[in-house]
Amino acid sequence: MTKIQLEIETLYTGNYASAAENIISGGTCLFCDTDTSRYTLAISASSTTYAIQAEPLSQQVNDECLDSNTDILELHHSGVSEPEACWK
Repeated sequence: MTKIQLEIETLYTGNYASAAENIISGGTCLFCDTDTSRYTLAISASSTTYAIQAEPLSQQVNDECLDSNTDILELHHSGVSEPEACWK
């Protein structure tokens, strides 16, 4: 997720939505070396904000840092990361 954040910031030219295009397709990061069976990735972006989400799959839903098996990891443009316990 941090790698995705760095790519968005690198591509940013005044609009986060434009910067976020072509980074994720079908829940998979197009330039990352990731195990697609662990998370489904998404980016929600506007011109001024973005949030990167990773929805746990398979055994990742049992990660101890998650409050419930419906939690989604998030990293926001402001640096806020949730759930906090997963980012220590």
